[in-house]
Amino acid sequence: TMSDTASFGTLIKRWEDEKPIPEAKPEWKDVDGIRRYISVYFLGHLSKMFGFKNDWSQLYEDEIAKYTVNKPQIDEDDELGIRFHDSGMFNFMIKGSDLGFGNWKRAFGYLHSL
Repeated sequence: TMSDTASFGTLIKRWEDEKPIPEAKPEWKDVDGIRRYISVYFLGHLSKMFGFKNDWSQLYEDEIAKYTVNKPQIDEDDELGIRFHDSGMFNFMIKGSDLGFGNWKRAFGYLHSL
């Protein structure tokens, strides 16, 4: 018989030619979204690391933007008259009237590091 004399690779080639694996049914195609995960978090991140501007890096940037938290910039709260000042490492909030009179006792601030 042919299976006695043929190599394993030759048998696989024959099976692929004669009885190929059928295409998956639509309800079984990528049901857990693994293709998207690989495209976004592997190929997209890799593309971004190497500085490529392609569809994968754009997918990655769009996905990361969903989970990115940006510090809100509050210049003034009209209702309370409170101003927010960002001086780099030290941020503070103070009412405009207190700032005008140099009344720093009522200012609220916090120090943060990078």
